[in-house]
Amino acid sequence: MKKIFLILTAALCCTTFSAQRLRIQKKGNPSAELSLDGKATLTLIEKGGSPRFITPATSTIITNQPAGEMMQNVVWYSRACYPNNGKATWIESTGFTPAIIINGNKMYIQSPLTQFADYATPWIVGNISADGQTVTFPTPQAYYNNSGSMTYATRLTSSGTLDASNTDLVFSYQDGELTQTDGGVLALTNATGGFYGYGDMNITVTKIKDKVVVLPADAQPKSYIMESKSGKQTAKVAFCGSDVYISDPVGTEDAWMKGALQCNTISLPTQQYLGAKSGYPLYLLSGKMYTYTQTNVLGQLETVTSYEILNDEAITFTYDAATGSFSSDQLMLVNSSKTALGAAYVGYNKPSYSPWTQVKATPANPSIQSFIDLAPYAMMGYYGCMLGCTVPSYSVEKEYMAQEDIYYTIFYDGEAVNIAGTSYLPYLSNYSDSSNGIYLTPNGDSHTVQTGNKPSSTVGIQSFYYVDEELISSDRIEYTINADGSLTQIVSDGIEEIEDGGMKMGKTVRYNLMGQRVNGKAKGIVIMNGKKVIKK
Repeated sequence: MKKIFLILTAALCCTTFSAQRLRIQKKGNPSAELSLDGKATLTLIEKGGSPRFITPATSTIITNQPAGEMMQNVVWYSRACYPNNGKATWIESTGFTPAIIINGNKMYIQSPLTQFADYATPWIVGNISADGQTVTFPTPQAYYNNSGSMTYATRLTSSGTLDASNTDLVFSYQDGELTQTDGGVLALTNATGGFYGYGDMNITVTKIKDKVVVLPADAQPKSYIMESKSGKQTAKVAFCGSDVYISDPVGTEDAWMKGALQCNTISLPTQQYLGAKSGYPLYLLSGKMYTYTQTNVLGQLETVTSYEILNDEAITFTYDAATGSFSSDQLMLVNSSKTALGAAYVGYNKPSYSPWTQVKATPANPSIQSFIDLAPYAMMGYYGCMLGCTVPSYSVEKEYMAQEDIYYTIFYDGEAVNIAGTSYLPYLSNYSDSSNGIYLTPNGDSHTVQTGNKPSSTVGIQSFYYVDEELISSDRIEYTINADGSLTQIVSDGIEEIEDGGMKMGKTVRYNLMGQRVNGKAKGIVIMNGKKVIKK
């Protein structure tokens, strides 16, 4: 049953885990084109190049995952660039697990232009030598369709210029690891080698030799709430003698941290490896938090939180044997590198853990605060509409609700909006599909929903909490869209009609799990009046 609601996750970025999400270091955005919710839009400006057209090695973009065996437990490092104010800005692109597939004498790499991965995730294909020691990727390879004009992944010289006599990207291939040896830049170009400012060089793919903590077979994990300065989230904790096993706070499946209980203290060693299922190799570290101000792309000052790593310092919790709770005054940091702030990280300041039992609870009503018709922005490439929503993570009774079990549905003109095959949006989802103009961005209880289509007169929202195979719903909140774009909530008085001086109560309305109206003979789980879930 629950799998129905997780269809979206296949398309999510690696930040889809727990209430406290991984922060991904921002990649460079093309100059100053921002959507209303802060997302960058992409318009590649045609670049000059040699008048000589290079014969493409591939002319069709490889978008589907090729057949073959995925390389496991490897990590990517490169020196990468992106365009910034007309120049290529170089950064270290480090600490994520690449998608690399081997099929016979072919090797495929997805998104090797790392700073362009927000916009396109194609594959390039290379040839493994007969002795298995070298992999050669002939270029240019078709990479991205820029408004009808094909762009390519092309090997340029280290200075960013085209060398038409040498366009092969070459790696040594030793013991399952890759090291770029051609000395050039794999760059995004037009058909004549014009450089758009995106590229990677000094690429290496190395094995992750660290081992993850394995939960003992006889361990009996119990549900806990982890609370830090940034909020609450669910956790699992198991005590096995003097050993303590705590689930990865990012929420990676089957990832554990191991500590030791002695008297009233739990000591959690750092630099523990939490696996790479998130898309990044993650490590438990001790850290120190600090803030600084910087100017954003709009010229505004903003406060940024960052972290300093404290190497080899254990995280110590004070343990209360009477309650099973434990807390720390330190900062627990999950980071994609052992030694430096990596490409992905999240900090938990003064974390505490308390036993918790999930209960059935009615979710507090969600709401829609804003509606923006994007038609006036059509010249900028926007279409459809954008909603600003609040989806509470607590119940009507003020009970904490496990955020991984919260879902919500958006309704346009009384019909559920279908996104990626389902109308249910996981509370923690972060979904982007530029082909149909759909973007979902959660920030705590505040969610931004942008869709390529839009309602004509009404918009609605409803929350759901999935507990013990029962879907418990909030009220369905509907709004009329006024001429000026403001919203007026539709308040139902519950009266269907008045006959003979008396009241006849509103008739029962039933919905299935896709938000579609059904009759009283419908089978399965049915939502009645947006209030009660029954099984027929």
